[in-house]
Amino acid sequence: MHRFYPGVIERLQQIVASDVELYIVTTKEGRFVKQLLEQQNIALPASNIIGKESKRPKYETLRIIRDSYQTSANLSLFFLEDRLKALQQVAQQSDLDFVSLFLADWGYNLESDRTVANQDKRVKLLSLQQFSQSSYDW
Repeated sequence: MHRFYPGVIERLQQIVASDVELYIVTTKEGRFVKQLLEQQNIALPASNIIGKESKRPKYETLRIIRDSYQTSANLSLFFLEDRLKALQQVAQQSDLDFVSLFLADWGYNLESDRTVANQDKRVKLLSLQQFSQSSYDW
């Protein structure tokens, strides 16, 4: 019954085919996400799908991802989320200041969330059209 937003599958396929390491950090069961991706012929390693079974806040998961790339001098992490509260929790973690935070203006948020995001210096509002573009010049 799940339907992806228009352009998301194509964008995920582009990311997976690129040199970008994609992780999906979700409050859903990881196995559910893996099944959805497989139905769309998107091959993402199970280790890159981190679901609610991890039983930790998303900012802790970002730390684990960061720490797995400690040898990379130019590490860039983009955290795209549709819940403003999750982004605000990451923004409160001083050791994650380098993470670029994006609020998806589609999905599970309200106009009031988008207004707050527009006024927040750490969080950038991202439209579905921007996400669907092949550039990371968000």
